[in-house]
This record gives sequence, C-alpha cells and structure tokens, in this order.
Amino acid sequence: MKKGSRPMFGRLLFVYWASQPDHGEPYRWLKQDLIGNLIGKLMVYKVQKKA
Repeated sequence: MKKGSRPMFGRLLFVYWASQPDHGEPYRWLKQDLIGNLIGKLMVYKVQKKA
C-alpha cells in the first residue's frame, strides 16, 4: 500500500460523510469539530515545514 493513498481515501470518505444531510445537532457539532481539527493540523504542518 502506498503512503499517499490512505489519506486521500480518508479525505474522500470525509467529504462524502460531510456532504450527507445532517442527522441532527450532535452530528453538526462533530462535523464542525473535525473540520476545525483538520484546519488546525494543516496550519501546524505548514508552520513546521517552514521552520
């Protein structure tokens, strides 16, 4: 298994899940939390690459 194939699959799965209609408030909160988490990780990754 290639290194880059797994995150891409996870991203596709996330996009599919995020595009589904909301199943209620807890899911919406979870979605926002996950999106915030991903953005935070991306920012940290970019900062680490610059250093």
